[in-house]
Amino acid sequence: MKYFVRLATEQDKPAVAKFYDNSLPLIDEKQTSWIKNIYPSIDTALKQLTYLSSLFVMIQMILFQGL
Repeated sequence: MKYFVRLATEQDKPAVAKFYDNSLPLIDEKQTSWIKNIYPSIDTALKQLTYLSSLFVMIQMILFQGL
């Protein structure tokens, strides 16, 4: 498997929101500044995409080899 990092697009918003919702409960508030329902909100992440063009996503590339 290979992974590829690219600038997020508008089409990535649902996946980013899902990742955020699934990941936030797993983050230890003692080790980061992330606090559920306070900071950062999903709006904070999406503003990076909409206004700053600085939200990146990593995708998994599945390569098929010929038989």
